[in-house]
Amino acid sequence: MLIAGAVLSLMFSCSKDESTPAPTPKTKTQLIAAGAWKLDVAGLDLDGNGTIDSDLPPGTLEDCDKDNIYTFREDKTGTADEGTLKCDASAPQSVDFTWQFSGTNEDTISFSDTVFSGFQGDLTIKTLDEKSFVLSKDVTVPGLPASVTVIVKLKH
Repeated sequence: MLIAGAVLSLMFSCSKDESTPAPTPKTKTQLIAAGAWKLDVAGLDLDGNGTIDSDLPPGTLEDCDKDNIYTFREDKTGTADEGTLKCDASAPQSVDFTWQFSGTNEDTISFSDTVFSGFQGDLTIKTLDEKSFVLSKDVTVPGLPASVTVIVKLKH
């Protein structure tokens, strides 16, 4: 009986302290501003299922675009840095931009200037978490008869 009481006492003394609050989830602004973002992959979603089905047409995304670094700040400003490979030697190394979330669940991000290889305006946020930032936009691509969805995946 004494042993059973000691075991029960140990079990209850090791239980989780219920007074410790769960960590507050990060806001989308905190997630986007947590560090620099770099292109992971970009492509076309031809069947509308939210995944990349095809590469972008040749010449759409150059090697000099693939090493760009994007930094977002909580004050809704950001910087696009050309990385080591510059597409235009006379262009500045970095360009500032402004951004803002919109939509009922902050499911859209709007850019004041061209930021991602010709993307400007509103882009749909598919994923924004600690490690990935996935955007999509319906665009008209030269050589294709109708608009298609372009998906851009960024990572830390």
